[in-house]
Amino acid sequence: MVLRKQDAGAPVAVHAASTVTIAVDEHPTTGFVWTVETLEGAVTLMSSSFAPDPHGRPGAGGERRFEVRADAPGSASLRLRYARRWEPPAATAERLAFVFQIT
Repeated sequence: MVLRKQDAGAPVAVHAASTVTIAVDEHPTTGFVWTVETLEGAVTLMSSSFAPDPHGRPGAGGERRFEVRADAPGSASLRLRYARRWEPPAATAERLAFVFQIT
């Protein structure tokens, strides 16, 4: 299952032991990157990777992909932060929260 920005905020039903991918646009050349702010409940972050624009245009963005595994039944959440790493949390450009109902 792949979730995108528009899926944030609404609970998503997933089965225990399954993997969910969250894919969001990212423009690291501007200094802005997505990072995990919080991870709560029975989910494990398996990986975070960036795929650049397939056309190879200078300064173009790409896609950040987070893979999480649902470990056990219950509720869990993942909160992402889009910001420049050197700026304080108050300067965050955007936050997304993904909520999982694991069965």
